[in-house]
Amino acid sequence: MARIICSWIAACLLLIALPASGTAPCKKVGPKERVQFDFRQTPLRDITRWISCARNLNIMFQTTDLAKIRVTWISSRKVEGRSLKGRFEAMLGQHGLRLRSNGGFFVIESSS
Repeated sequence: MARIICSWIAACLLLIALPASGTAPCKKVGPKERVQFDFRQTPLRDITRWISCARNLNIMFQTTDLAKIRVTWISSRKVEGRSLKGRFEAMLGQHGLRLRSNGGFFVIESSS
């Protein structure tokens, strides 16, 4: 029963993070692949979709308000794909947020 409830909650939370129509297709980034990114005053929802696709992570928001926050996250040089999750977590920390593991997915929530 608990598994069914968790699955239902996860499905509902996924609806919060669904991309808007017309967004770029999902592109995975391998652990050794090098990428450069430049997100300036970008909705956290869009950045989360990008990192989720790039590193095949299931990420959800604790509340829809968090998805609307605008953040800046820039790499001045190419970085390895394996470092993206840690860099994402550092960026979240600078905005008073954190990435909490919850079974097979992560939840973005306020760190306070």
